[in-house]
Amino acid sequence: MLMDDLLGNSWLVVAAMIAASILAILYMVSIAIRGQMHAHDLQVSVARLQQQYHARIRAMQEAAQLGEVELVSPIDEQEEKKAA
Repeated sequence: MLMDDLLGNSWLVVAAMIAASILAILYMVSIAIRGQMHAHDLQVSVARLQQQYHARIRAMQEAAQLGEVELVSPIDEQEEKKAA
């Protein structure tokens, strides 16, 4: 009787350990998937920002060709002091 109780309890412990291991594996998989989704979202936002930037540059270049806007390079404060 004692041996049967011991074996029954050990199977219960083993089953609990297996269940905990499966939950841990599923948790790690969900973390990996969440990380991949975050990286993908960042790539999408970077691509969208690059498109906006290129469209803005293209519009500025077209406006400069038409004479509507003059493109100048930024002047440092040191260069302004030298010019004055």
